Amino acid sequence: MFSVFHMSLIKDQYNRFTKSKNHNLFRINSLVFLILLIGLILFFLIDIALGSVHIPIQEVISILLGQETTKATWTTIIWKFRLPKAITATLAGAALGTSGLQMQTLFRNPVAGPFILGISSGASLGVALAILAVSITGITELLQKLEIISDFSLILAASLGASLVLGLVLIVSRRVQDTMTLLILGLLFGYATSAIVSILLNFSETQQIQSYLQWTVGSFAAVTWRQMLVLAPIVLLSKSAQ
Repeated sequence: MFSVFHMSLIKDQYNRFTKSKNHNLFRINSLVFLILLIGLILFFLIDIALGSVHIPIQEVISILLGQETTKATWTTIIWKFRLPKAITATLAGAALGTSGLQMQTLFRNPVAGPFILGISSGASLGVALAILAVSITGITELLQKLEIISDFSLILAASLGASLVLGLVLIVSRRVQDTMTLLILGLLFGYATSAIVSILLNFSETQQIQSYLQWTVGSFAAVTWRQMLVLAPIVLLSKSAQ
């Protein structure tokens, strides 16, 4: 009788401890989320305020709220140039973090990533074929006149290249159960695609090489609201589908 009472007492204490621990964990997570959210808003405003033309943060907030400002040019600078870049950078960071988490969950490996598995190299190969291959075949001017080579065509080429390598990795992952072997094969895919890109670079013209290198470095300088209409729905839909 004593042992039964003793066990029930221990179980009750354990349940209280678990509830208290979960409550403390929830409070810590909430506090961390609040700090990150405040930091995101702060750096977002700073990013809009800083630049070749310095705009006070108070003026930035007024412009975003639709109020009148000291200089009308500041409104044009923010709404036409800086705000699309800041929003794009925020969405891109959220998309990269989410895709990294999904990839680690899919392969059940904390070190899995687009660079290790060769997916980034596959995207580079797709863009290289779109920019450099047309230069080698001599049809660059024709495609430029037809406006086939554009930002959206490069996005499509990068997506197809990355999807191709990801598909190969997924096929191999069904046959290979060892995680280390899968990562090594991913590196091999990456090296193979990088070798093809190097060959294309060797036979391409200077202008096409410069365009490709600018794409690999990446920049938010040319971001417009027109491009945002494509990026924002994709990122938001992918986030809501989780």
